[in-house]
Amino acid sequence: MRKLASIAASALVLAVIMVTSITAAASDCGPEHLTVYDPQGYTVADVWFWQGGPVGGANWACFGPCGWGENPNSIYYLNDVTFADPNMFGYATTLCEYNSGACDATQGWYSDIFGVFAIDGNYYLGVNSDGEGSPAAFGSEGFFFWKECPEGWRCEYDATFYLDPSLRAAGYTARLATEFTPEPGTLILLGAGLLGIATSIKPKLVK
Repeated sequence: MRKLASIAASALVLAVIMVTSITAAASDCGPEHLTVYDPQGYTVADVWFWQGGPVGGANWACFGPCGWGENPNSIYYLNDVTFADPNMFGYATTLCEYNSGACDATQGWYSDIFGVFAIDGNYYLGVNSDGEGSPAAFGSEGFFFWKECPEGWRCEYDATFYLDPSLRAAGYTARLATEFTPEPGTLILLGAGLLGIATSIKPKLVK
């Protein structure tokens, strides 16, 4: 019975290694979403992008050199002037790299910037991902500073206060979601370590 339990545990570990490795091979970094929701929680506009990958969504556009996700000089935004609160221009949120130490205007390990930015006198809700190529478009490098999600986690950041006051009063919400998946090599090493633990436990189980 103990031997069967040991075999089952080893098989489970191998299954985890296979599933996680396949998932990671398909995409080594999860999507980021800038989304507006109506009072019922349905998406009314969003823009999503992958690291070095495609961009998509509903009612979105791009300012700068577009076509690939996380271009440091691109701003992906919701292409509707009724979403953004112009009074929030200059109050962008800057995300700092998770392992950067301090997260404020004095350091510089910045990642994404999101908030209200201006194009030809119009204000939009957008995000400059994985770079600081166009911080002036948001009025500054950033006003609020928050820590970025650690690798392997999914984090969501409130962006509702950037919406037009009439939308906020009606119950609309907005958020930026980031999702990071460990690299395939990291997952394989992790799986191999777990398999090694299971193997080392096996002799004790069959005694």
